[in-house]
Amino acid sequence: MKKLEFGHLVGQWRFERYISAPELHINGNARFTRLSQNCLSYNESGTYIINGIFYDFFQKRSFMYDKNSLSVFKNDRSLLHHFYFEKISFSSNCSAQHTHQCILDTYQCSLFLKSEGCFEMNYEINSPNKNYKISTLYTKD
Repeated sequence: MKKLEFGHLVGQWRFERYISAPELHINGNARFTRLSQNCLSYNESGTYIINGIFYDFFQKRSFMYDKNSLSVFKNDRSLLHHFYFEKISFSSNCSAQHTHQCILDTYQCSLFLKSEGCFEMNYEINSPNKNYKISTLYTKD
């Protein structure tokens, strides 16, 4: 059984993102760069179209791995997600979930490690004014 090595994330990735409301299909590129043995920077960029108008997007995060947990930090270094895995291996699918509250919004995030070269992140965002899903599939270049 091949165990997850954090370094497998390093490199260039392509992603396909689906947002349910407003309905959007987005393609982009992401790059994981090693900052230290257990910390990676994450940068993504791409373009999407709404009503014939092109919009560019960019996002930056940091990923920190420690034993069986993965933490994702925003640019201001505040914690965005903390995933705990009971068992991590690339020989079979594994997943982890994280839920957090942001004022009235509840964010439920799921991370699915499918293989060394493929993973998926899914969000469900709910509040009195919001109800949508975001699904992103990453494949390594």
